[in-house]
Amino acid sequence: MSEVLQANAFFMITSAAVIVFTLFVCVAVIYVILILRSIKRILGRIEEGTEVLSEDMASVRRAFARHGLIRGILAAIFSTRKSRDDEE
Repeated sequence: MSEVLQANAFFMITSAAVIVFTLFVCVAVIYVILILRSIKRILGRIEEGTEVLSEDMASVRRAFARHGLIRGILAAIFSTRKSRDDEE
């Protein structure tokens, strides 16, 4: 085999390898983007949940401050139920 033919074969094989590698990298980047979007949606749901939880805890604190321990617990339970029933 001549040196020119060997060089051409080397460059053809290298070109094919670079193309395949680039395709794999593109697919990996697409998957990373999809995963990051999913994580963003999950974090949004977590933020909404923590806001609801903090509002509930604030109402429980207000009920305890107004009514004391036992009556505060009962007021918090019934006020939470009432507000959730009103939303539906």
